[in-house]
Amino acid sequence: MLSCFFGKNTVLENWDENSEKYYIKKAYKENYGFWMTQGGFYPGVGVEACLYIPASMALSVIFAMTVVSISNSEIAVKSESVHFVAFLAIELTAMITFIYHKKIIDEIYLAMGQKFYDYENTLDEECYEVIASAYKAGRSRKKIFHNLFVGCSMSTLLTASIARPIISYLIGDPDPDDGILRLVPVPIWTPFRSKSWQVNLIFFLAEEIVAYVTPGIVFGCILFIVCASEDVGAQLIILGQSLKSVVRRGERLDMPREEALRLCFNHSIKHHQLILK
Repeated sequence: MLSCFFGKNTVLENWDENSEKYYIKKAYKENYGFWMTQGGFYPGVGVEACLYIPASMALSVIFAMTVVSISNSEIAVKSESVHFVAFLAIELTAMITFIYHKKIIDEIYLAMGQKFYDYENTLDEECYEVIASAYKAGRSRKKIFHNLFVGCSMSTLLTASIARPIISYLIGDPDPDDGILRLVPVPIWTPFRSKSWQVNLIFFLAEEIVAYVTPGIVFGCILFIVCASEDVGAQLIILGQSLKSVVRRGERLDMPREEALRLCFNHSIKHHQLILK
């Protein structure tokens, strides 16, 4: 799938390491960017997004109709429908926002892939140790968060989208003739009077399209923000260390003291400006 978006030559080692595209893809690979591709909204608008947008908009309206149509005695179904109206609206907003701001995402990935800033050999050994430690801790936290978040969320999604309708069918849950389909992942009002298998199949597929794309949207957006925040946090640690050791950094340079200190401060200031940007 990535070859469709990044071109035919997608072998990372064969890319020019001075090209922006190389660093964007490097950060993409290191920070679980594939979830955004799974969601169909990065690095370009994919088939998933084209299916998800109309399906989610239609389901949002129908879930709203479910809230109005269903009896107040079925508070569980009513509250679940309210939840999904809000959830789909948030997901759709997130997807469209990321599509619209693709250029900003590219710029952030570029900075992450280039490790933000090059001090041009003006750092001392202690700074390099802090840099290595900060990146190692950040990678560890990213991996732990990814595994826990994805594992828990996917368990919930699979239970709701697959196990739930199967269990409901097998145990023979009541299915009154009230216009609500209950043999789909999430009970929903239908404008059709018939509850034939064709009607159930249409709504089942619509909900499964949303369920299939949802992990890409949720994980893609959240992991992008978490990973970018981790890298910014690491940069602040590096910046702090560069300022604390500015005198020692200057002493190791082969130039007049005042000029060396000015150069070291200048690099730290530029690093700070890049972080703020």
